[in-house]
Amino acid sequence: MTEIDFVSDDDVWAGVIERLRERRIELRESFIDGFPTEVHYGPDRVPTGDVVEVVDDSMEMFLRLLSDAPLSDWLRTYPERIGTRRARQGIEIESLLEGVRTNFTVLWHALRDELEDEHPKLLVAKVDQLLALVERHVSRVQLAHSEETARIAKDTQYATDRTLMAFLSQEDPAQDAT
Repeated sequence: MTEIDFVSDDDVWAGVIERLRERRIELRESFIDGFPTEVHYGPDRVPTGDVVEVVDDSMEMFLRLLSDAPLSDWLRTYPERIGTRRARQGIEIESLLEGVRTNFTVLWHALRDELEDEHPKLLVAKVDQLLALVERHVSRVQLAHSEETARIAKDTQYATDRTLMAFLSQEDPAQDAT
């Protein structure tokens, strides 16, 4: 009688996450191919290095969350930082959320490629975890973007009001000539 090696779902999942970590550059390229920033964000609005950093950080955050690994402070605040940063860069929320969706699409395809043939039940079992992660992330990014957009609008209105008040309070130059 031969002994059958048993691999638990947890072991399979941990292996998948590790393989995806090893494929980070490939996953980044898939994102960049699927989300041309000049089309979604406008030409020269977001530097390439910024996009690469964001994709790398987001993928690391997602993989750590999917493996229940602790997050560094840097990754823990990632959704707020990216929402705020893109608002300051003048990126519309729809374009930002399209980037978030593209990132999750890349991640989903990678998970599907890893699990679909040999472990489809595990893939299905992890869908709820992935969807919850997506919802939390989108909510946090959207809230940060909205708050920063409102702050920018308030600051702009304040500066406009001050400029207008200064202009209106100036004396009429024609009166000085008489």
